[in-house]
Amino acid sequence: MYKTLSIVCLLAVALPSVSYAACTADNAANKSTEVADVLSDKLTANADAASKMMSEMGTIMGSPVTDQTCTKLDDLMARAKKL
Repeated sequence: MYKTLSIVCLLAVALPSVSYAACTADNAANKSTEVADVLSDKLTANADAASKMMSEMGTIMGSPVTDQTCTKLDDLMARAKKL
């Protein structure tokens, strides 16, 4: 009984952390491609803002990839969709 409960508790703690895995270079590349796709559609309607966001994405991707990289790209995607 205690072994089963221990395993269930361990899984309850471990599984949520799996979904928040570290940002890898592949994750960042995929996210930046998605942002670029969204922004390319916005270039004609709002060229200045889209261009600034593309520049910001270049700055983000020019740095070493960390967990903050994916967070920044997610934020950039949310802003890009609002353009």
